Amino acid sequence: MKENAKSATFFAAAAVLLLLALVTRPTVKTPAARNLGGAIHPGFTDPLAVSKVEILEYDTRQGEAIGITAAKKSGGWVIQSHRDYPADAQHQLQKAATLLIGLEKLGVESSDASDHAKFGVADPQKAKPGDEGVGKLVRFSDDAGAVLAELIVGRELPADPGAEAQPAKLHYVRIPGEDGVFTTRLGNTSALTTKFEDWVERDLLSFKGGYQFNSAAVKRIVMDLHRVEDVGLGVRPIKGPVLQFLHQSSGAPEWVDANGSDFKPARHEQLNSAALGDFRTALSELKITDAELKPAVLATNLLAGSEFAGELDVEGVRSLRKKGYWPARMTDDNKTAPVILSNQGETRVGMDDGVEYVLRFGEAAAKPGQTDKNATAEGRYIYILARFSDSLLEKPILVLPEVNATGAVDANATNLDKLREANRTLATQEHQKKLKDFNDKADTAQRRVRELNQKYARWYYVIGEDVYKKLHLERATLVQETSIQALHLLVAYKGARGADEKLARTEDEARKLAVELHKQANAKDADFGKLARENSDDPGSKLSSGALGDFTYTGITKEIGDSFAKAAFALEVNGTSPVVQSPAGFHIIRRSK
Repeated sequence: MKENAKSATFFAAAAVLLLLALVTRPTVKTPAARNLGGAIHPGFTDPLAVSKVEILEYDTRQGEAIGITAAKKSGGWVIQSHRDYPADAQHQLQKAATLLIGLEKLGVESSDASDHAKFGVADPQKAKPGDEGVGKLVRFSDDAGAVLAELIVGRELPADPGAEAQPAKLHYVRIPGEDGVFTTRLGNTSALTTKFEDWVERDLLSFKGGYQFNSAAVKRIVMDLHRVEDVGLGVRPIKGPVLQFLHQSSGAPEWVDANGSDFKPARHEQLNSAALGDFRTALSELKITDAELKPAVLATNLLAGSEFAGELDVEGVRSLRKKGYWPARMTDDNKTAPVILSNQGETRVGMDDGVEYVLRFGEAAAKPGQTDKNATAEGRYIYILARFSDSLLEKPILVLPEVNATGAVDANATNLDKLREANRTLATQEHQKKLKDFNDKADTAQRRVRELNQKYARWYYVIGEDVYKKLHLERATLVQETSIQALHLLVAYKGARGADEKLARTEDEARKLAVELHKQANAKDADFGKLARENSDDPGSKLSSGALGDFTYTGITKEIGDSFAKAAFALEVNGTSPVVQSPAGFHIIRRSK
């Protein structure tokens, strides 16, 4: 009986403890209570209500949150984080504005804030150096500043082996200010970019909705290779060569050295048309990676139609110098003209419609977290403007025809005067048509210039260093050696380079023999090949009648000597050189091609 009483007391106590545990245990939300399967932002359905997009991430190099803030203004979307640069990459805005619409809570992973780093959803706004598992914050607001939707996007979940591929990937996410971590599918993760270049129209030489650059229309290229040296209180311009090239629409070569150009190839050199073709292609690939605001006076000047409509102030000068540009006054014919010099020179690209681009290359642009002075050259500042150049258009010239009294033409003075007047009237009318066409083209070009300068006026741009190297060409890249063909006859002597050890001929004897053979080579109906076969001491070419095949100046200099190269390349085709001495002996050269 006592044992039964003890058992009853034990079970009663256990029941009381069980009841107490059930009453005091924490409430665990069911999937229904967490709205599992429901929308993460049920009230956000209209992308047109979005007036501001913010995307933030933590930059470990800078030790702070960085990102992109795009906002809708009266003139369109701008990037507020880049001084209101136009956010004209329409596809990027469309992807971003729809990113958070219709997202569902597919799974509940955790309600514990200590798990945020584990799932990669720690808040970038609160991150500190050394923090791991920091996510990207996406926030949409309306024009009144009210938040329409926001989300911290974390790690992507690995796909199950063998599972069917999905266009939208599973990610861990959470709403800022809440502890819960969910999974959802994000289809447009490319919208999460914080890179400036992903939000803008990157084509530097075209105008969105307007003038489009066409590399095939490049007519003139001018490379002004000046430099600027900072001497403390001022600058010292270092004049460099000015290389000018014209494109020929038909015939060969495709590019020619223009009048007044400092290129001036030597007889053994020629313009490397392929290099200019590559340069023209690089222009079509000219993309910006960043942009920085210019001082207002620089923008005002250009928009006024003149780069120097107003004097630069101290702020403008300081801004230019920091980017590698130097305002100066250059004296020409006793007239002082203001100019902007560039650390790395400038290139002018003329189009066949009269538009000319001026590309000025400045300092290396700093990486994030660096100053300009210690920047590594991953990017380069470029100062760009457009201008109209009528020299790129063919301006018609009126030529009045002359009529003479010859043959069947009536010599009557009155008839001749009438005929002259009729022909001049026709010529004048034709000239007026051509002049109107010229003026129409000029007006169109000037309008295009204004459009382009509306784009360029306010900004210094940054381009990739690799692109800069394709555009900033030195003479060595633009020249290539020509090759010629020639025959030669060698008269060697004892001790000459490569001479037969058994050869006993002295240097003086060799010279006299070479002079005699030179006379024979210049005789009427002389057979140079036969002379070489019978008399040359060069075993390599003797059997082929002295033929050396194709060779360049540099190649033949290394093989025979500089004196031989100079003599050979000074010849016209079928011309014969004087006797030329080299380390190998005495040569007579006949150019064959």
